[in-house]
Amino acid sequence: MLTVEDAGEPWGPGFFKGLSGRESVEGGMLFDFGETVTTGFQMRETLVPLSIAFIAGGGVIVDIQDMEPLSPQAYLPSFPYRYGLEVNRGYFARNGIEVGDRARIERLPDGTARITFIRER
Repeated sequence: MLTVEDAGEPWGPGFFKGLSGRESVEGGMLFDFGETVTTGFQMRETLVPLSIAFIAGGGVIVDIQDMEPLSPQAYLPSFPYRYGLEVNRGYFARNGIEVGDRARIERLPDGTARITFIRER
């Protein structure tokens, strides 16, 4: 189980800022778009190397990518998704979490989210 910050309302101030400007990341951050999207993520002002899981509305991880700090590149998912889950780079690989696995997402009132991963192999 992983506890992360909740980025808040889609397209709100916390959603746009994300993890940018931080020198370290504790846990990570969940971005819930509230609907299926194909929007990419950017690392332009993010100082820490991250990995992102793109998660469909039903909880299936549809893509995982490593992202470079301060990169102008847009990290685009392979498939439409609802949630973006950013964590320290390598977290998914170290924990054996892969595309096709499931994530059970519980958003909590304290501004965090609890993620439980279910391996589908």
